[in-house]
Amino acid sequence: MPPYDDELQRLSNSQNVDLGKGIGDFFRDIFNCHISEQFLGLLQILMWVALAALVLYIAYMELGLYDRSRTSDSSEDIDLTDVSGLGTAEDADIRGHNFVREIQTAIANNDYAKAIHLRYLMTIQHLDIQRRIKWMPAKTPMMYVAELKNEQDLLRSMTLTFLYIKYGHYPAVEQTYNDVSDMFKEVCHIKEGKGGEE
Repeated sequence: MPPYDDELQRLSNSQNVDLGKGIGDFFRDIFNCHISEQFLGLLQILMWVALAALVLYIAYMELGLYDRSRTSDSSEDIDLTDVSGLGTAEDADIRGHNFVREIQTAIANNDYAKAIHLRYLMTIQHLDIQRRIKWMPAKTPMMYVAELKNEQDLLRSMTLTFLYIKYGHYPAVEQTYNDVSDMFKEVCHIKEGKGGEE
């Protein structure tokens, strides 16, 4: 009968891993020199602190745990209708658009799906300029909803309408566009006759 006791003892000993000794052996192999135990202990602490900082940073950035609301004295007085530049709604950078002109063209062509898409992008642009969200090309529409401190329900409703029409192929009609435009004014604190009216 084989000596199972010896094998079990060997396996249980192999599971006791000394992390400090492993790190020490690793650095000794790399630098081919002797490293004191005190320095290895300090190095191990620094590695754990760096790992914890990395995990916290990722949580901080991905879960929206930080405050993006940066104060601006004149955020409600900004006239955003003069954003110049030509571009199309499919461009990744929302900053190069003249959304008022593009929306007017879409409405003139009875293309309410495009007008709603443009109005949604214009909303994201306004919120970014007002520093209530931080626009980034890689973000999803629902990330902006989670990031917004106030009017989250309105932006969520507007976002879902945009997504249903853009990707769900729901019909886009003038009344839907008007509803989205009303949500735009409320979310972005636009007063009548200012900031994006066609």
